[in-house]
Amino acid sequence: MILCESFFQRSLFQRILSEKFLFFIIFSASSVLIFSSIGRHGFWLDEIFSIYQAKDINNALSSTGGNRLIYVIILHYWVKFGESESWIRSLSALFALGTIPVVYATFKRLVNGYVIVISTALFALNPFFLNYAQEARNYSLLLLFTSTSVLAFVSAVQTSLKRHWILFAIFGVLSVATHPMGMLIPLSLGISIILLPRPRPWGNFLLGFGCVLSTPLLLQIVFGSPEMRQLSWIPVPGIGQVKEFFKIFSGGTHWMAAVHLSLGSWALVSVAKAKSGTTSWERYFIVFWFAVPLLIALLASYIFQPMFVPRFLLFSLPAMSILAGIGLFCFNRKAVQLILTIFLIIIFINALSRFPWKKEQWREVSNSLVNLVHPGDAIIYHPHYISKPLDFYIEKSCSKDNYNIFQLKSVTTRTFDNRDEPDWTMINSLSKNHENVWFVVRNETHGNRRETVRRVVQELDVTYGQDHQLLFRGIRIIKFTRLENHG
Repeated sequence: MILCESFFQRSLFQRILSEKFLFFIIFSASSVLIFSSIGRHGFWLDEIFSIYQAKDINNALSSTGGNRLIYVIILHYWVKFGESESWIRSLSALFALGTIPVVYATFKRLVNGYVIVISTALFALNPFFLNYAQEARNYSLLLLFTSTSVLAFVSAVQTSLKRHWILFAIFGVLSVATHPMGMLIPLSLGISIILLPRPRPWGNFLLGFGCVLSTPLLLQIVFGSPEMRQLSWIPVPGIGQVKEFFKIFSGGTHWMAAVHLSLGSWALVSVAKAKSGTTSWERYFIVFWFAVPLLIALLASYIFQPMFVPRFLLFSLPAMSILAGIGLFCFNRKAVQLILTIFLIIIFINALSRFPWKKEQWREVSNSLVNLVHPGDAIIYHPHYISKPLDFYIEKSCSKDNYNIFQLKSVTTRTFDNRDEPDWTMINSLSKNHENVWFVVRNETHGNRRETVRRVVQELDVTYGQDHQLLFRGIRIIKFTRLENHG
């Protein structure tokens, strides 16, 4: 299938640099970017949750309704060989690197020439992709499974071989067992069948999709329903959230978003203008692959539950990359294509200069507490769930003999209706037993949590005085000292 002819065809560039060699360069560059800085930053909150879930796999699966099943099981055995940042994250890195040849093979079935190479580069060197290749979460595994499912689906449509339909079903099931949002990919693929010439392969598709559709039900039967409050942090998307979504999705800069959207729009124009024929399905398939999951997630966010989050939709990134690649080579003039290619390289270098994206500094916070807190001091924290990163790094940073002096206490208690309210009994008792209080606060945008912090600080100022604050990325520590000892 040919969408746009590359101006590089029959040129000196093509004779010197083969497509496979360019792919090798792209794959190597992506590998170097991922592994060269994979352990530079400490784990952030969600990564540490992944580690705890892998260690307590039964409780994790029951509380999440079996969501992330495949990743949690694999990580369960992976952590037995080490818990360093580099080792834990290397699992996600391997999944991400495995996705690149799968996406490349899919592109080869949809376009030709240097559109394949440019599209692969836009995907494999995208900072958004690289960031989740370095994160101990299930998103790179989800991307691998969904991308393989897409490749199997396209192959099945083009060849009508049953083994491809079987692979489509298998990897569709694995996708949903890795993350429930994986359901959106086979759904969008099925919608594209409408545009196929008759006879359409509805029977083979519905058989595979039935297996995918039954996966969430089977997970709920085995593990129970997931706790919906896990998604309570996601806001209903407005215009600002949608703009931020595309900024992050494109690589983290406004320039990257503008270029991707401009080239993608030009590709859509070329698809609309193209004459229908035997190759028309591939043109529209790419559009469906990109647009349908995003539109479903956006509509569901207003109707059911907010879920329009960039990382949840990481599997649409290959489709956006190929749309941008098509848009680049749909310009007729070679000079325009060359200028745009150079411009793309410049903005990519600018975006990659900000990689890796900075994460919360729980490692540095815990190290500071280990060095500064003395026996008899109290450590309190808010919100309640940050006890896990604090416990994780404090335990790694100090000896077993000294670990017992770090008795962490949440400033809130859970009410019968699942609300967090300040534990005033515990807070008022601090002055009877502790000379110094260290209050660890995660920077939050949630209004109720900020109000809780304000009230707790106000209460502690009655018997203590604020000594000083230590600021970290995403976190701060406020030290309180008895008023008679202050100063």
